[in-house]
Amino acid sequence: MRPSSAALTADPATLKERAEQMVLLQGEPTEAFEWFKVDRAIGNVRDQSPELIKPSAAEHPAPDLF
Repeated sequence: MRPSSAALTADPATLKERAEQMVLLQGEPTEAFEWFKVDRAIGNVRDQSPELIKPSAAEHPAPDLF
């Protein structure tokens, strides 16, 4: 998806249905991404350690998530 389209999907003035339509029609399929398991600390806003951006010991992509 182009950056301008991505910005529109995040714009509060864009109707939810329109944003969903844009993502479905212009977004990349899940197969286009490389997925990795991450530590639970990644999803916690209180964790700000520089260690969080280092590759994990298991450099294997996560199993199919979808």
